[in-house]
Amino acid sequence: MHLDLKKNIGFFFLTIKDSFVIFQKNDPLRLAGATAFFTNFALPPILLILIRLFGYFTDRRKLVDKIFERLANILDKDSIHQIRLTLKNIRSVEQNWYVTIISFVFFLFVATTLFTVIKNSVEQVWNVGYKERRGIFSNLVERAKAFTVILLAGLLFFIGLLADSIQAFLGSFISGGLYGVVFFASVLNQFIFVLIVTVWFSVL
Repeated sequence: MHLDLKKNIGFFFLTIKDSFVIFQKNDPLRLAGATAFFTNFALPPILLILIRLFGYFTDRRKLVDKIFERLANILDKDSIHQIRLTLKNIRSVEQNWYVTIISFVFFLFVATTLFTVIKNSVEQVWNVGYKERRGIFSNLVERAKAFTVILLAGLLFFIGLLADSIQAFLGSFISGGLYGVVFFASVLNQFIFVLIVTVWFSVL
């Protein structure tokens, strides 16, 4: 028993050591920096795609306000201002239908490239399914998966908006004995969040 425990502990620390060596070999700081740099260019197209797609199901102005309200929790005011300015400039350019289509395809390319960069970086660092060379069909499949990830992110945010609206509507009835309903809605919201995030990373 004592020998088995000692052997397992030794194997554990050896695995940690090997993992750290492989982790450092792939230069994760460089990959993280490149991903963060590219995110600055990909975030506005991603937001534009989500606003256009989910703007058909809710008030677009309210959706934009909620998105920037969430972004304000993780970004500074200057970054928020730059994103708003970028989106405003993009909308001012799109006057004709063919310009809109071309710009949407371009933004889709930029947005899906971000997730491809993230996926390749994670696969390279952890050596999981990483392939240096891919064919055209494989690249199209990867971009389709990335677009699915974007849709899931938008769906998650949209469900969050619905849950917040339901909780706000039922909030006035808490004193009337419907606290359990509001609590259930909150738990359901968190469950859906975990479910979609799980699928999100599985697809990624």
